[in-house]
Amino acid sequence: MNISNEVGFFVASENGAVSVDWVVLAAAGAGLAISVLATVGPFSSEAHSKRVSHVAAHTSAYNPTFP
Repeated sequence: MNISNEVGFFVASENGAVSVDWVVLAAAGAGLAISVLATVGPFSSEAHSKRVSHVAAHTSAYNPTFP
């Protein structure tokens, strides 16, 4: 049995209902995307330290409390 027959059989057996398999697959995909974004995306510690140093470099000469 080739893959198209297996997929067709699986879809036909579902009858339009959302199964637990699809919910688990979607949750796994979302969890993987969140973990990848947290590792390499804008929320990683390296990106945060770059933002902090960039802001500090541009605001260190400005002190509104000094007369």
